[in-house]
Amino acid sequence: MTQAQGDLRWTQAFIGLPFADKGRDWTGCDCWGFVRLVHAEHAGNALPSYAGLYPSSAEQREVAAIVAREAQSPLWLKVDAPQPLDILWFRRGRLDAHCGLFLRPGLMMHMVEEDCSKIERYDDGSSWAGKLTGIYRWRGA
Repeated sequence: MTQAQGDLRWTQAFIGLPFADKGRDWTGCDCWGFVRLVHAEHAGNALPSYAGLYPSSAEQREVAAIVAREAQSPLWLKVDAPQPLDILWFRRGRLDAHCGLFLRPGLMMHMVEEDCSKIERYDDGSSWAGKLTGIYRWRGA
């Protein structure tokens, strides 16, 4: 395990942010807005907003369509061996409609709908077990 994977103190600044549908800042975020905020503030990456492409985070079909289209983009690299801040996509029902950030094996940071941002397990025994559909790394400039 690398030092970056072991030392998670930096995550504390991002825990407890409130959920806000289509939110993209410190006042509140949806799951993609949260991923985008952490990438911008912690890693200096300007991820696309996508906020104008779906009416609300509850519209899982529209969110899944964005995920499917963007997975084919050269700006995203699908990976098998994740690194911290790689993006984890999860199924909600039958659709890829939720994302979180890889911290270390089995552990992610994400926005819980109608709640707040948290660190949770996504492996065996968690409510996310068996729902992971892909891991992607941002390659955009």
